[in-house]
Amino acid sequence: MQLISSANSIRLRNYVFPIGSVDKKDDKNSNVYGTASYLGGKYFITAGHVLKNASSKKIIGIGFMGDDECKYFNISKYEILEDIDVGIIELNLEQIPAAKLIWDSDLSLMLSDVHTFGFPHGQSIKDDGEVYNSLRALKGHVVSIDKNYTYELSFFCPKGLSGAPLLNKKGNITGMIIGNTGVEMNVCQEIEKDKKEIYSKDIVYFLGKAICACKILDIKPKLLNMTIGEFIKKY
Repeated sequence: MQLISSANSIRLRNYVFPIGSVDKKDDKNSNVYGTASYLGGKYFITAGHVLKNASSKKIIGIGFMGDDECKYFNISKYEILEDIDVGIIELNLEQIPAAKLIWDSDLSLMLSDVHTFGFPHGQSIKDDGEVYNSLRALKGHVVSIDKNYTYELSFFCPKGLSGAPLLNKKGNITGMIIGNTGVEMNVCQEIEKDKKEIYSKDIVYFLGKAICACKILDIKPKLLNMTIGEFIKKY
């Protein structure tokens, strides 16, 4: 499956959708908290903390991007699985303008190339003051895989990208972005004066973080009444 090989043959905006608070009176009061992808039927998946943060506002919606604007629809029901940071969204529309990606239960090994796309940095403002959603893509490689089936990634994942699908070379979902992890290194030059250290420096850098697809496919949300793996096979 060649997903990002040709910008002319595919529209990435059909695969990812902004999750945010909606202010219909003033776009500048709206905000994007994360990204969702389509599972099938009337259900979408995103990071659990995206829904938790967005739900602090009165209106939470999922957006569908057109040629000129992004149209938001109120989310009717959702479920947050906090122990794994996964959120399931139910959207009651007669026709859902969304396309599905293929999930891959095989782990991506260390140094495997991966990429993602969604809505990092949330909304942007044009010179004329118009607010719009910016679809952006990032790529890198898998740095490590821990015992909890979480990837460390070679790139930083800005706010708004949480919940976005992480894709392997085949264009299949190998994980879901959930944020970043900080790695701290102590760089110290041992200079002592009166038995006191007078120079020390800490360096902190951040790596993207994603849940492996194999872990997500095994969970059983109440909204689906089956595992996510079973659900995507059915739909």
